[in-house]
Amino acid sequence: MFKHYAEGLIAISMLLQAGCSSMPGERQSTPQQYAITATLQSEYLEAVTLMQSQQWLTAQQQLLPITTAHPELSGPWLNLGITYLQLGDSGAAEAAFNRALEANPGNIEACNQLGILARRAGRLEEARRYYEAALLHNPDYPDAHWNLGILHDRYLPNPQL
Repeated sequence: MFKHYAEGLIAISMLLQAGCSSMPGERQSTPQQYAITATLQSEYLEAVTLMQSQQWLTAQQQLLPITTAHPELSGPWLNLGITYLQLGDSGAAEAAFNRALEANPGNIEACNQLGILARRAGRLEEARRYYEAALLHNPDYPDAHWNLGILHDRYLPNPQL
């Protein structure tokens, strides 16, 4: 029983540092180590749970104080950006994803999300650079491969790539 609790705390710490709203281990990155308190872990887990149940506004309200108190953590910034996207504020989402990258330049999901936003805005070369940056940090990251393939197929006609 205690082993699972400890594994859960480690997993939440990784989510806070690296950032994602999915389960631990699904995303690869190289976060810096920070002291993560039990309270912070609990608050962050609650926000992730709210996101998983698509309670975007409530999740956003839960994440805002976390990003204010811990701007060095990439995960809360990434998830705050996702909530902004879901609520239709792409400008705030882009700012949050950029903050996630400032906190952890290896946050591949933030790179991918910024690539998607750039593509939607017609900034195609910028989108390509974001997807390629994600792949530099994790060459096996399927989302960046997928989005880069779509970019080359539909927007930057180069089907060989």
